[in-house]
Amino acid sequence: MGSYERGTRAISLARTIEIANFFGIPVSELITDNDIYASASNFDLVFDLRRVNESKERTNASEMQALDRYLKAITVRRRDWNGEVLSLRNSDLDTLTLLIGRTGDELKRSWIETGLLLKAPNHP
Repeated sequence: MGSYERGTRAISLARTIEIANFFGIPVSELITDNDIYASASNFDLVFDLRRVNESKERTNASEMQALDRYLKAITVRRRDWNGEVLSLRNSDLDTLTLLIGRTGDELKRSWIETGLLLKAPNHP
């Protein structure tokens, strides 16, 4: 696998399909240039969905419930196959600030501190 990831070994279509089936992901995820997505500034908020779910179960805070509902709605609409992380557009933060009633900076800071947010724009 490491050789395929580093690009030091060529991979056949049959092996690509086999690996995609093993991980339960679309083949396109293995052959798409990830740099395109990494450089796209539209998707700046990356949430750890496992952590969000754990936090929601530990606390009954309305903020966490609202975040969980919002992320689940996005996941369902996208038919997201991953279920571990979810990337949101930075503009989605505006919607979340309205739902939760805190500023975007407060939310990002809180989510980063609790490990819910893995990546945020312009955050030290």
